[in-house]
Amino acid sequence: MHRFWDSVIHPVFKALQPKSIVEIGVSEGRHTTKLIEYCDAHECMLHAIDPHPQCDVDALLQKHPQTLRFHRELSLNALPHIERYDAVLIDGDHNWYTVYHELLLIERHAEVQGSFPLIFLHDAGWPYGRRDMYYNPETVPNAYRHPYEQKGVIPEQGTLVSEHGFNPTMHHAIYEHSIKNGVLTAIEDFVKQSSHTLRFVHLPGIHGLGIVVAQTLLDQNAPLRMLIEEYTPTEKLSTYLSALEAERIQTYFQLLEEAAQHKESKKTLQKEVNAMIANRDLMNAKRTQLQQELSRARSTEENLQHQLQEQSRLNEQAIQEKEREIQEKEQAIQEKEREIQEKEQGIQEQ
Repeated sequence: MHRFWDSVIHPVFKALQPKSIVEIGVSEGRHTTKLIEYCDAHECMLHAIDPHPQCDVDALLQKHPQTLRFHRELSLNALPHIERYDAVLIDGDHNWYTVYHELLLIERHAEVQGSFPLIFLHDAGWPYGRRDMYYNPETVPNAYRHPYEQKGVIPEQGTLVSEHGFNPTMHHAIYEHSIKNGVLTAIEDFVKQSSHTLRFVHLPGIHGLGIVVAQTLLDQNAPLRMLIEEYTPTEKLSTYLSALEAERIQTYFQLLEEAAQHKESKKTLQKEVNAMIANRDLMNAKRTQLQQELSRARSTEENLQHQLQEQSRLNEQAIQEKEREIQEKEQAIQEKEREIQEKEQGIQEQ
């Protein structure tokens, strides 16, 4: 809803000058903060409704105690307890039962306060214009709850899909374009049965924005009447805007498909990288093992070399020792030979 603030909602509020606003569906609070800023500047009260907000509600309440009231409950339970409101922004549970009965409660409240508030409704276009979505299916009575599955939706395809669809984690009605099915159907059914004369303006684009305003309010507020006239598209303009929205959605799904392919490619690449890392680690481990074996071989070689050198040294010592022994024996023999010669010479002389 926040995407419509500058172009539609804020200009309408300038003409309407609401003093009490109801927002159904806070989510991350992007639109809520804009509404709070408006209320702070215009002495207005904001009633925000969401059973499961995704923003820091306590911080907002502490910062804006005079302009914000928060209702942490279902819209159908909260609406009857709000005394007065001049404008309602509906962007909560996108299904026929919830939206239709929100509008019924607003209508009953209008009879009490004497005036019908201006209503903005998001998601009047694809995908929830003609198909229910349930945040919590158990909150919708069986009689109004269509068969559903937790799958995604794709434009121009009636069946739900498990992958690459829009909002695949949500509970979607299996079929679309049936009775009492979808936000736009709920708006049309409500306007037809209402005792008030209501004007419904449907702006295609960004999933569609609906504006429901009482004719009595338009009669009383000329600037607002002129503004609503400006926002009401002709049939040809509506066709053109619908075509642009279809093109935008198609582009979105192309990007979604490309993102899925990129994700798959990234996953494949990551597997290849992991395999390369594992192979690198294996090679590093093998290299470490070989280095250890080489180191052990070098150590063995050094030991053998040392042993060989030591053995060579010992052998050399033994050889030298033997040579000395031989020399000594040769000297002893020579000595004996001289003694013998001397004795023989002495005998001859006798």
